[in-house]
Amino acid sequence: MHYRLLAFISLLIIPAITYGQNGGQQKKVVEEVTLSLEVDDPGPPPPNLVSKFSTMQAWLANICDGKKPRKAITEYQIGLFFSDKRVTLFLNGTNTYGEGTGRQTIKIEFEPKEMYYLLPAKYSAKLNHNELYKKIITDIKRFCTTPKFRSSFLTKADQLVFEPTGTTIWSKKQP
Repeated sequence: MHYRLLAFISLLIIPAITYGQNGGQQKKVVEEVTLSLEVDDPGPPPPNLVSKFSTMQAWLANICDGKKPRKAITEYQIGLFFSDKRVTLFLNGTNTYGEGTGRQTIKIEFEPKEMYYLLPAKYSAKLNHNELYKKIITDIKRFCTTPKFRSSFLTKADQLVFEPTGTTIWSKKQP
């Protein structure tokens, strides 16, 4: 969400310039448009988090088998927390309100019981951030081809996004 937030912040004030005819002269009209974006933050993982899962696939399968959201979710997001050479994934479900009004709110409306997954140290060893992102995206895309994912509540959303890069990992619109 941070990249999207930056994009919206950079567009906070957009001047719109239009030209019109008025007695043979061009008239310059400047209109100020203000966009407002409010984004829920999932919050960091517990400080003494111990993963119950040996693999990311086991973590995702547990989420698929777990409690479903109470309301429809538009987008599921997988994000990361970095701390003390530890990498923790999280998954949540969000809905966006007020699209097209200039005032958007992105609310976290689903957090699975096992929302966080602490990656094993060997998973990310010797990888820079971009390499780690590619590896995570590849592994999650692979999971999205499994029967477990395809029959889960996660496919009721429009998409599954890797939040740090904004990469759509899975989408209903994909062939």
